[in-house]
Amino acid sequence: LPLAYFEKRTVGEVLSRITNELAVGGVNIANMSLCRSRKGGDVLTIIEMDQKLEPSMVKRIRSLYAVHDVTYYEKEDA
Repeated sequence: LPLAYFEKRTVGEVLSRITNELAVGGVNIANMSLCRSRKGGDVLTIIEMDQKLEPSMVKRIRSLYAVHDVTYYEKEDA
């Protein structure tokens, strides 16, 4: 399954903006994990998806306010 790592600042509604982009693109989230080092700190979001992301979607998500970076890769099937 494809994976994406999103590094973002803790700003209200950022996660909903990311997941909205995925939903509009018809991408199903298979698994999602969030972590941060401290309250109010930067957040790392890891999303495993059922579909591949088009480069244009990665670019749109990367351009969202408060998103620092997006790392996307496709895992090899075991």
